[in-house]
Amino acid sequence: MSAHNKRKFVSNTKKVVSAPVKDEKKSQKVGFLARMQGKPAYTYLFGFLAIWSLLCILYGDVLYRTEQESFVALDAALMKPVTDMEFGNWYFAGRLALSLFSCRWIGGTLLALMLTAIVWLINYVCRIPSRLWSIAWLVPLGFFAWYVQLGYNIFFEVEPSVFLLVPMLTFMALALVALPVSFLLRQPFRKGEKTKNRLTLALLLLVVAGVAGCICGLQGFTFLVLFFSAFALCTGAFLLELLWSEKPKTSGKYSVSFGILAIILVTAGAWYAASYINDNEITSCRQQNRMMEGDWQGMIEDGLAARQPNRTVAAYYAIGLVFTDQILDRLFQIPFHYPDVRLNERSKNDEYSLLLPDCNYAAGLLNPAYHSAFEHVVSNGLRLRHLKRMAICSILNDEPLLAKKYMRILSLVPFEKAFVEKYEPMIENRDLIKEDPELSHVMSLYPHESRFEQYYRQPTFMGYNMGLLSGSDATLITSAAATLYSKDLRSFMLRAMAFQQKGWPLPQCMQEAIVLYDMTNPNDHALDRFKGSVSDYVMTQVQAFATAAKAYVGDKDAMRDNLRQNWLGSYFYYYYCENNNPNQVAKSSSNSGVN
Repeated sequence: MSAHNKRKFVSNTKKVVSAPVKDEKKSQKVGFLARMQGKPAYTYLFGFLAIWSLLCILYGDVLYRTEQESFVALDAALMKPVTDMEFGNWYFAGRLALSLFSCRWIGGTLLALMLTAIVWLINYVCRIPSRLWSIAWLVPLGFFAWYVQLGYNIFFEVEPSVFLLVPMLTFMALALVALPVSFLLRQPFRKGEKTKNRLTLALLLLVVAGVAGCICGLQGFTFLVLFFSAFALCTGAFLLELLWSEKPKTSGKYSVSFGILAIILVTAGAWYAASYINDNEITSCRQQNRMMEGDWQGMIEDGLAARQPNRTVAAYYAIGLVFTDQILDRLFQIPFHYPDVRLNERSKNDEYSLLLPDCNYAAGLLNPAYHSAFEHVVSNGLRLRHLKRMAICSILNDEPLLAKKYMRILSLVPFEKAFVEKYEPMIENRDLIKEDPELSHVMSLYPHESRFEQYYRQPTFMGYNMGLLSGSDATLITSAAATLYSKDLRSFMLRAMAFQQKGWPLPQCMQEAIVLYDMTNPNDHALDRFKGSVSDYVMTQVQAFATAAKAYVGDKDAMRDNLRQNWLGSYFYYYYCENNNPNQVAKSSSNSGVN
């Protein structure tokens, strides 16, 4: 054989040897982790981002407010009331985890990661096909729906760590189930016994979930929800196995895209539903958080953005106006037709506890503010937000020993160093109080009357401002606003005359109230006493409002709905259309309440 033919023979031999054999299959990775390297793993990424957006962006203020309604410290004596409770160690663990929500982004991200891990474990334990992984995202979305359904009850007069303990225990139960499952899946399954083995694992999950619920004390309604949720999950996994186990595998391209689309659509629906159903809960929690930060303008904007503010939203909106000196200019720019508040049986008649400490404090009533916060602590145990309010009141009341006690407690709480560093120096140096805009404003509202708080109508911050006979210039403004809000025009006229004596211009709402008083009490000749103070524009407006309202006389609901767009913000509209519940306006008896 020649050298040329020899080289050609060797070259052809290499091509034949290196050529792939027909029907030869390339080796493929197997196992769950290997499948995650494909496109179906995108469902985890999109699912995590979806639940993260709900927890951190939409509901972040509520979860941060829940953390502020908790208390945890690495001190056995302080935590003894919690640890001595039945299953108290679980509550302590839940509160310790809840403290991470002092930064809503950290807490929300970690909770979203845990819920993502729950989805991963469900898919692993139940062996759900990769094309159906998105179905398991109904579980974390179910947790979020539960948070929305709780409303204020997620933190108000309840154990605040429960909302976090339930997903934690679910994760632990699934992790425990995953251990025997991982062992069983190492054994080869015979084709005829495949469905039987899946059913066995599903029942195992059901049993472990039930045992975990009993051990952790999830009794009553909560336990039933957990048990039947586990039952539904297991049943669903078994049905999926029956329906899809024998079908040939597809590329999964379209099913994965559909799963991601389903996650996006369901998340968008959850976002809209939560925003609509819990608009006031989200808004009021955001306002309360802003108040602790001194963001008064943000509180005002939140109140204006609320669709139909409840009493708590309106109260914090008014607080923002007080601290920015806009109370008489913008008070009636939001609707005051309060919707019902969803509270549990224990606290359904205690709505004012949501706002009393802060409203009393903003009115300069330090002792009532301290008492309302203290009563809440006595009834529900130590709560971080109320401890902070009591500490600030103690500083302003010049009670250094009491203030130091609260500061020592707060110094033991994780992530509260900034609060202690800001207020602790004020205990010894009262000049720092005068330099603080918030505290100096509160001092300007101190009462000049020496009376017990029981002397005034309840709630105290309203009754005091309506019943005071002497006070500072700042108190005169808040008092005029309170009498306008309660529709007590006779008491209001005394404040209006004080404005006139001081030479202060009358805001438009006060001018409108004077016109209304003159219409209902013509023998007092109120307009004659305020000549030059009531503008011709206001006189024109009252005639225009009377003309517009004439068609709805006798139907207050129709009047409110039809005049709102053009007349919201005027005192005429507020007086005739809103806060018309007979139990929500000023009464003639001295001991009656006001709204």
